[in-house]
Amino acid sequence: MDLDIKKFTANATRIAELTALAEGANRELEDVYRVNKKTMELLPEADKNIEKLQQLVNVTAQRLVALAEKWESHRVPLIAKYRELKELNETRMTESAKRLEEIRELRERMKEVAEETRKKDELHVQLAKELERQKKDVNRSSYTRRIMEIVSNIRKQRKDIDRVLVDTSEERF
Repeated sequence: MDLDIKKFTANATRIAELTALAEGANRELEDVYRVNKKTMELLPEADKNIEKLQQLVNVTAQRLVALAEKWESHRVPLIAKYRELKELNETRMTESAKRLEEIRELRERMKEVAEETRKKDELHVQLAKELERQKKDVNRSSYTRRIMEIVSNIRKQRKDIDRVLVDTSEERF
Protein backbone atom coordinates (compact mmCIF):
# COMPACT_ATOMS: atom_id res chain seq x y z
CA MET A 1 0.00 0.00 0.00
CA ASP A 2 2.83 2.44 0.85
CA LEU A 3 4.36 1.66 -2.51
CA ASP A 4 1.11 2.59 -4.27
CA ILE A 5 0.90 5.86 -2.34
CA LYS A 6 4.49 6.73 -3.26
CA LYS A 7 3.85 5.95 -6.94
CA PHE A 8 0.66 7.97 -6.88
CA THR A 9 2.46 10.93 -5.23
CA ALA A 10 5.33 10.72 -7.73
CA ASN A 11 2.86 10.62 -10.65
CA ALA A 12 0.92 13.57 -9.21
CA THR A 13 4.15 15.58 -8.89
CA ARG A 14 5.22 14.70 -12.45
CA ILE A 15 1.77 15.67 -13.76
CA ALA A 16 1.92 18.99 -11.88
CA GLU A 17 5.32 19.73 -13.43
CA LEU A 18 4.11 18.84 -16.91
CA THR A 19 1.02 21.01 -16.40
CA ALA A 20 3.20 23.97 -15.35
CA LEU A 21 5.40 23.51 -18.45
CA ALA A 22 2.36 23.29 -20.69
CA GLU A 23 0.88 26.46 -19.16
CA GLY A 24 4.17 28.32 -19.73
CA ALA A 25 4.28 27.19 -23.36
CA ASN A 26 0.61 28.16 -23.75
CA ARG A 27 1.34 31.71 -22.42
CA GLU A 28 4.20 32.10 -24.90
CA LEU A 29 1.98 30.98 -27.77
CA GLU A 30 -0.75 33.41 -26.66
CA ASP A 31 1.80 36.27 -26.67
CA VAL A 32 2.94 35.34 -30.18
CA TYR A 33 -0.71 35.13 -31.29
CA ARG A 34 -1.47 38.62 -29.89
CA VAL A 35 1.55 40.11 -31.69
CA ASN A 36 0.60 38.42 -34.97
CA LYS A 37 -3.03 39.53 -34.60
CA LYS A 38 -2.00 43.15 -34.00
CA THR A 39 0.33 42.98 -37.01
CA MET A 40 -2.47 41.67 -39.21
CA GLU A 41 -4.77 44.47 -38.07
CA LEU A 42 -2.17 47.03 -39.03
CA LEU A 43 -1.42 45.59 -42.51
CA PRO A 44 -4.44 46.94 -44.41
CA GLU A 45 -3.40 50.54 -43.60
CA ALA A 46 0.36 49.94 -43.78
CA ASP A 47 1.29 53.29 -45.37
CA LYS A 48 -0.64 55.27 -42.76
CA ASN A 49 0.80 53.20 -39.92
CA ILE A 50 4.36 53.51 -41.25
CA GLU A 51 3.90 57.27 -41.40
CA LYS A 52 2.63 57.34 -37.81
CA LEU A 53 5.56 55.24 -36.69
CA GLN A 54 7.98 57.52 -38.52
CA GLN A 55 6.48 60.56 -36.78
CA LEU A 56 6.74 58.79 -33.45
CA VAL A 57 10.39 57.95 -34.18
CA ASN A 58 11.10 61.59 -35.12
CA VAL A 59 9.44 62.93 -31.98
CA THR A 60 11.36 60.45 -29.85
CA ALA A 61 14.63 61.35 -31.58
CA GLN A 62 14.01 65.07 -30.98
CA ARG A 63 13.19 64.42 -27.35
CA LEU A 64 16.37 62.35 -27.03
CA VAL A 65 18.44 65.17 -28.55
CA ALA A 66 16.83 67.71 -26.19
CA LEU A 67 17.55 65.47 -23.21
CA ALA A 68 21.16 65.05 -24.36
CA GLU A 69 21.58 68.83 -24.62
CA LYS A 70 20.01 69.33 -21.20
CA TRP A 71 22.26 66.66 -19.70
CA GLU A 72 25.32 68.25 -21.31
CA SER A 73 24.41 71.64 -19.82
CA HIS A 74 24.29 70.02 -16.36
CA ARG A 75 27.31 67.80 -16.94
CA VAL A 76 29.82 70.50 -17.94
CA PRO A 77 29.68 72.48 -14.65
CA LEU A 78 29.71 69.25 -12.64
CA ILE A 79 32.84 68.04 -14.40
CA ALA A 80 34.51 71.42 -13.87
CA LYS A 81 33.66 71.33 -10.17
CA TYR A 82 34.87 67.72 -9.92
CA ARG A 83 38.22 68.64 -11.49
CA GLU A 84 38.58 71.65 -9.21
CA LEU A 85 37.87 69.58 -6.10
CA LYS A 86 40.22 66.85 -7.25
CA GLU A 87 43.01 69.38 -7.77
CA LEU A 88 42.34 70.93 -4.36
CA ASN A 89 42.47 67.50 -2.76
CA GLU A 90 45.78 66.71 -4.47
CA THR A 91 47.20 70.02 -3.27
CA ARG A 92 46.13 69.26 0.28
CA MET A 93 47.65 65.81 0.04
CA THR A 94 51.01 67.21 -1.09
CA GLU A 95 50.94 69.78 1.73
CA SER A 96 50.14 67.05 4.22
CA ALA A 97 52.95 64.90 2.88
CA LYS A 98 55.40 67.82 3.22
CA ARG A 99 54.33 68.47 6.80
CA LEU A 100 54.59 64.80 7.62
CA GLU A 101 58.11 64.72 6.19
CA GLU A 102 59.05 67.79 8.24
CA ILE A 103 57.73 66.11 11.38
CA ARG A 104 59.75 62.98 10.58
CA GLU A 105 62.89 65.06 10.08
CA LEU A 106 62.31 66.89 13.37
CA ARG A 107 61.81 63.62 15.21
CA GLU A 108 64.99 62.22 13.70
CA ARG A 109 66.85 65.37 14.71
CA MET A 110 65.40 65.07 18.24
CA LYS A 111 66.66 61.49 18.47
CA GLU A 112 70.10 62.56 17.29
CA VAL A 113 70.26 65.44 19.77
CA ALA A 114 69.01 63.22 22.59
CA GLU A 115 71.65 60.59 21.77
CA GLU A 116 74.35 63.22 21.62
CA THR A 117 73.22 64.63 24.97
CA ARG A 118 73.21 61.17 26.50
CA LYS A 119 76.76 60.56 25.28
CA LYS A 120 77.92 63.90 26.64
CA ASP A 121 76.23 63.18 29.98
CA GLU A 122 78.13 59.91 30.11
CA LEU A 123 81.34 61.75 29.22
CA HIS A 124 80.58 64.26 31.97
CA VAL A 125 80.11 61.51 34.53
CA GLN A 126 83.29 59.75 33.34
CA LEU A 127 85.34 62.94 33.46
CA ALA A 128 83.96 63.78 36.87
CA LYS A 129 85.02 60.35 38.16
CA GLU A 130 88.43 60.75 36.54
CA LEU A 131 88.87 64.11 38.17
CA GLU A 132 88.08 62.66 41.56
CA ARG A 133 90.66 59.91 41.03
CA GLN A 134 93.41 62.27 40.02
CA LYS A 135 95.41 64.16 42.48
CA LYS A 136 93.77 67.26 43.80
CA ASP A 137 96.75 69.54 43.34
CA VAL A 138 97.63 68.75 39.67
CA ASN A 139 96.41 71.66 37.60
CA ARG A 140 93.09 71.58 39.28
CA SER A 141 91.94 74.90 37.87
CA SER A 142 92.38 73.78 34.22
CA TYR A 143 90.41 70.59 34.87
CA THR A 144 87.74 72.53 36.66
CA ARG A 145 87.50 75.01 33.79
CA ARG A 146 87.27 72.15 31.28
CA ILE A 147 84.52 70.45 33.29
CA MET A 148 82.62 73.72 33.56
CA GLU A 149 82.85 74.13 29.77
CA ILE A 150 81.48 70.65 29.24
CA VAL A 151 78.66 71.27 31.73
CA SER A 152 77.87 74.54 29.96
CA ASN A 153 77.76 72.76 26.58
CA ILE A 154 75.44 70.13 28.02
CA ARG A 155 73.09 72.81 29.33
CA LYS A 156 73.03 74.48 25.92
CA GLN A 157 72.24 71.16 24.28
CA ARG A 158 69.43 70.50 26.74
CA LYS A 159 67.95 73.90 25.91
CA ASP A 160 68.18 73.01 22.19
CA ILE A 161 66.43 69.70 22.85
CA ASP A 162 63.67 71.44 24.78
CA ARG A 163 63.25 73.94 21.95
CA VAL A 164 63.04 71.15 19.35
CA LEU A 165 60.46 69.33 21.50
CA VAL A 166 58.35 72.48 21.79
CA ASP A 167 58.62 73.08 18.00
CA THR A 168 57.61 69.51 17.31
CA SER A 169 54.61 69.63 19.63
CA GLU A 170 53.51 72.91 18.00
CA GLU A 171 53.87 71.33 14.56
CA ARG A 172 51.57 68.48 15.54
CA PHE A 173 48.82 70.72 16.75
